[in-house]
Amino acid sequence: MIFQPKAEGIGTWGNVIKNIILNSEKEIDSHRFLFVNTSSSNTIIQNEQPPFDNSVIVNREMLASFLNDLKETQNYKYVIADIIFEDQSDADSLLQKAIDSLPRFITCSYTNNSDEVIKPIFNANCGLCDIETINGTFLKYNLKSDNGVASLPLKVYNELNQNVSKKRMSIELNSFILNFRITKHDINSSKYTLTDLCSLVFLGKDAIQDLAKDRIIVIGDFKEHDNVSTTVGEIQGPLILTNVILALENKDHIFTTFKFFVLFLGFFLLSCIAIYPTDIFQRMLDNIDEKRVIVRYLVKSAGIGAILLLCSILYYVVFNIYLNIIYLGGYFLLLDSIANNFTEIKAKILFLK
Repeated sequence: MIFQPKAEGIGTWGNVIKNIILNSEKEIDSHRFLFVNTSSSNTIIQNEQPPFDNSVIVNREMLASFLNDLKETQNYKYVIADIIFEDQSDADSLLQKAIDSLPRFITCSYTNNSDEVIKPIFNANCGLCDIETINGTFLKYNLKSDNGVASLPLKVYNELNQNVSKKRMSIELNSFILNFRITKHDINSSKYTLTDLCSLVFLGKDAIQDLAKDRIIVIGDFKEHDNVSTTVGEIQGPLILTNVILALENKDHIFTTFKFFVLFLGFFLLSCIAIYPTDIFQRMLDNIDEKRVIVRYLVKSAGIGAILLLCSILYYVVFNIYLNIIYLGGYFLLLDSIANNFTEIKAKILFLK
């Protein structure tokens, strides 16, 4: 069982509490992934089109050399290149040749401001690597775009788990809050293998093949420019894609019958509270003059809101599913209003009889 908070925030402590209560997380094999950093293996090229400025790209000759060493035995599980290939260089033909001969390889595409999918300049398997943020912070990941284009983690998961049967009576969510099973702290503490691309080039073919054996190789910027603000602190973009793959394997995106039952039970109990106020609510309302309708309404709304907030936090902590308490609060206030009107109408009918 994992029990080590690595950063501040409800997301981190949510993972800890979930592991303690449900004991649902298994320790991730530290040898399952090989992370290859490219930030120290860049080169500068001059664009041949206006404005003719310089661009910093990954050294494609080094990358081609590394991929060529991998193709000899092909004993790795998958190669993920979290790299945007949009500028041309002199080493493109070398890299294209290496990609053509390398099975189980994928790289990034992205959507521009016009929602058009921009694919790499190479003829290669690719998937969307878009990471959307809310007020500068990443919270939820979309497995497919609005146009139905699959993300990179979803494509990798589907290819690695082709024989896995889907659960009956379950709903697959396209967007879900990500549980960070591997954090920046894990990488910095050397819990997982992180090496520089430039170091691998001089390591030797045999050593590279031993290092890559049975591993998912994730290539990208792990140190410099690809950092994303999240609920558990800054995390590198390639690490977010890795965590999405782990989330898919752990069925975080599946809304199961158990989750539905827990949600239904919570709604049922809150509905009972809204219709039949508990002693605590009733005492609070009895102490307020009936003529002060607005105050009584605000007190009851605050009580329902507090319960909804608690349920929302618990549901997020346990299932990583966010419940919008504004919509839920409106639902329960409407339910309370209907219940009160029904009671008044029923009383009038009995009085007339």
